[in-house]
Formats: sequence, structure tokens, C-alpha cells
Amino acid sequence: MPSPVPTSLSAKNELPSSPFSLYLAPWVVPISSPVIRDGAVAVSNGRILAVGSSSSIQAQFAGARVKNCQGVLLPGLVNAHIHLELSAYHHVPHPSPDETFCDWIRSLLQLRQEGGIEPEDMARAARN
Repeated sequence: MPSPVPTSLSAKNELPSSPFSLYLAPWVVPISSPVIRDGAVAVSNGRILAVGSSSSIQAQFAGARVKNCQGVLLPGLVNAHIHLELSAYHHVPHPSPDETFCDWIRSLLQLRQEGGIEPEDMARAARN
């Protein structure tokens, strides 16, 4: 899982030493709750400890180092979508410039329907 700490921090503008870091922003978008206006995210050792209004998080983590961010703080949006049943077709060339991605997927599905790959080979490809 990617670190919730912004990757834009460089050695020259790192925050001072503290066990907690607070990232304040005009907008914070939590994973499973409504968007927070004037929000904050508390982080320690690369883990999110709390998300909430800027005032409540600053009160809860008094003395923490603070980074004022502009814009919107979003969670790391990771596409973990995969089709293990198509792993055995890794040898099929990627779409050509004149072929759409959907055309390519249709060709993979057609190959799967035609068979030719043993179930053991499919299982091995999915594990790798």
C-alpha cells in the first residue's frame, strides 16, 4: 500500500521531527465518509491515524508537525483490478495502434473460449 504521506516532500522541505504529522487541506476526501471541508489527516510512521476537521485533528494531536496543503487530499487511488483467468495469455501481444483495448480483450476472451490451455497451466500463471 502506498504511503499516505505526500511524495512531493523533498529533503529540503521536510517537516521537523515529531511522532505525528498533520496534513491540512481545504478539502479532504476520506475513503468511506463524506468529503470534509477544511480537513486534516494525522499520520505517524506512514499510517493514517485520524481523518477529520482541521480543528478537531489539531486539538487531538497538539504539538504535531503541520503541513498546509493546497487543493484536495485524496487517498491513494490504486487499481487492484485483475483477471487471473487471463494470466495464461501473457504471451498475446498488446493491442496494436489500430486496435482498441476492447478489441484486444475480446481476442483474449475468444482464445480462452477456444481452449488450448490446460487448467494446470492457467492455475500456474495465476499464481505467478
